[in-house]
Amino acid sequence: MADKKPSTKDIYLLSQNPNLAPQFDEVYGDGAAAQVLTRVRPQTRAPYPRTQQQATQPQGSYTGAAVRGLAPPLLGAAMGAPFGPVGMLAGGLALPASDALTALINTATAGAEKITGGQYGRRVMPSQAVQDLLTQLGTPQAETTGQRALQTGLGALGSTASQMSGLQTLARTATTPMARAISTQMAQRPVAQMVTSVPSGAAGQIAAESAQNLGPAAATLAAMAASTAVGGAGMAQRQAPVQTTAQVRAADTAAKARQLGFTGETALTPGQAGTNRTAQIFEATAGTIPFSAGQFTKRYGMQSDFAEGIINKVADLFGGMPAQPDAAFSSGASAVKSAAARNKDNIGSQIRQVASQTDIDLKQVPNFEQSVLNARKLLASIPPATRKDPLFESFEQFYFGKPNEELKLKVDTALSNAGLTPLSPNYKATQAIVRKQLVDSGIPEYEYLGYQQRGSIPGSDYQDQRSLFSNLAYTNKGTKVGDAFRSLRDSLDDARDQTFKIAGMDDQVTKLKSLRTSYGSAFKLNKQVENAGDKTAVNYILSNQDSLANKILPLMTEVEKQSMAQAVLADIQQSSMFPTGEMDITKFGRNLIKDVKASPTTLPQILGPENTATLTDLAQVAQSALKSKVPTSGTAERTGMMGLLTSMPAKVGAAMAGGTALTGEPILGTALALGTPALATKAYLSPRMQRMYGNTMDPMFNYMGAPLDPMAQYLQSLGLVNTQLNQPGGAFAGDMYPAAAGLLGY
Repeated sequence: MADKKPSTKDIYLLSQNPNLAPQFDEVYGDGAAAQVLTRVRPQTRAPYPRTQQQATQPQGSYTGAAVRGLAPPLLGAAMGAPFGPVGMLAGGLALPASDALTALINTATAGAEKITGGQYGRRVMPSQAVQDLLTQLGTPQAETTGQRALQTGLGALGSTASQMSGLQTLARTATTPMARAISTQMAQRPVAQMVTSVPSGAAGQIAAESAQNLGPAAATLAAMAASTAVGGAGMAQRQAPVQTTAQVRAADTAAKARQLGFTGETALTPGQAGTNRTAQIFEATAGTIPFSAGQFTKRYGMQSDFAEGIINKVADLFGGMPAQPDAAFSSGASAVKSAAARNKDNIGSQIRQVASQTDIDLKQVPNFEQSVLNARKLLASIPPATRKDPLFESFEQFYFGKPNEELKLKVDTALSNAGLTPLSPNYKATQAIVRKQLVDSGIPEYEYLGYQQRGSIPGSDYQDQRSLFSNLAYTNKGTKVGDAFRSLRDSLDDARDQTFKIAGMDDQVTKLKSLRTSYGSAFKLNKQVENAGDKTAVNYILSNQDSLANKILPLMTEVEKQSMAQAVLADIQQSSMFPTGEMDITKFGRNLIKDVKASPTTLPQILGPENTATLTDLAQVAQSALKSKVPTSGTAERTGMMGLLTSMPAKVGAAMAGGTALTGEPILGTALALGTPALATKAYLSPRMQRMYGNTMDPMFNYMGAPLDPMAQYLQSLGLVNTQLNQPGGAFAGDMYPAAAGLLGY
């Protein structure tokens, strides 16, 4: 068989698998394999090339390795993309499935090559065909262990990424429970799967090459074991790190912002959300760069406008933001005062209803009459002008009756006609005789009799007289007159209680005492708001001072609550404005949170629980994340403009100098220095980038460190890395991760 000429296919197979030389010589004669191998250099690597063959001359390209790793799975996914996520899944699995089928066919036709003289038999793997195509297109090969590890790792990443969307779709739409369960399991923790796939695939490649001397089966088993170990360690459920209070608050704020509708152009930036330190540094830096700062200012302004729109939507439910805040305060204060007075009157009516069951017999309560006389004595000691006070007159008439003014006029007329004056002798005696004659003739001495004359106080009058004494005591508090009327009120209460007990109505005594206590609180409350200014009365409620809100708000009618809501909106409006009249959203946040903290139950009673929750969430977002909108005029704007005018030339000049020094071209350098940050900022603030950052990059950054430790430990066991961080040179000088150091140019 020495004269037999090797086929092109067999020459290719030998060049890719030099270990087939004995079989080649057996078919084509001794020495045939050596002749072929001396003139043919392998075009692509074997599945697991010997490390020793190329260790002396490391060549190839990490870029080529990356392309060769990502191209096959992404190509398959692209072919299935027209059919949706499931099509991408099928396309991503097409190449591995074809390789498996080809291997099965090659096994089944193992002897056909010898029988047919090499014309039929072993078929080329579809994955090898893709690699050959990449070679023909000029893609550099992966020649070193590190390059091949990168190629395998990125291949695993491409396969995982291309299949994830399809698996998630099948988890929802698969027709059988088993298919849904399997798809659900395989689609769990997509970010973790993609991050772990790279070190897992790389570890498998390194293990296979290390075990290749033991044969193909051993190399395959080693690759599977290493990939499983590293992948399992990376995907293991790790206890989540304990979040700080600030991190919990930042996450809560970001979630509330999304629920309120801060999305797209108004979404919180990662720096505002406070979830990533790198983003905060970038935004703080970009916010000082010309043409970038303006984009952030625009974003903050849009957020402020959106927040104000939320406030206006709530306000529209109550008639809109007040056009005249003072009128809104007046209306709200009127509602407060009306409710307070109504509360006092309602309790008074209940007291009147209980007390009116029986009259108070003055003979049964002699102490009460003595209290009345003491009060009258005090009244007599004060100037007569003061005694004309309507309350004092009411007291006189309450107990001693109201003299008949007609009788007095007739007596004075008769004495005058007789030529008598108060200075005349016997004036008083004559006056008394004339009065008696007129009374005997039928003219009444009193317009109405006092309780002294009648001998009893009607139960229905008890509350009116008690209220009279309370008003006299309050008006004259701090004086002897005030003390006297307070004592008189207490004596009246004792008289009512004693007569109830004599009548065997002890239960009514208990009820009346409870009502009197409530009336005392209502009386003080009414007096407190009755004399307060409009805004003060409203603020009593907002701050829930002395629990006023809890007492008054339940008593309000719907119309009064509407007026109170307008007063609340007026307070928000006035306390959250720039001097120019525009809303300062951060000041709104601070003020509302302060009000809610002082009285958590007040706003829900006025605006409703749902509207209050919306405004409270907005206030927390505004205080923690939003920034004030730059006002359009006024002192603050002039100060800001002055700073802009003085700092902008310096920033632009510095950018021009730096760009020119870097490129050597003034125009190009300036354009790059000023334009690049602006373009980067525009891309960073775009909704698509914000979504990608929040959904992929941020979680990936937080997770990426996890798989490195098990991978490093595995590589150390092979003697390929040194994980001792205290070795000279540092972790990233090539000691800990030499492959990464080479990839990054260290």
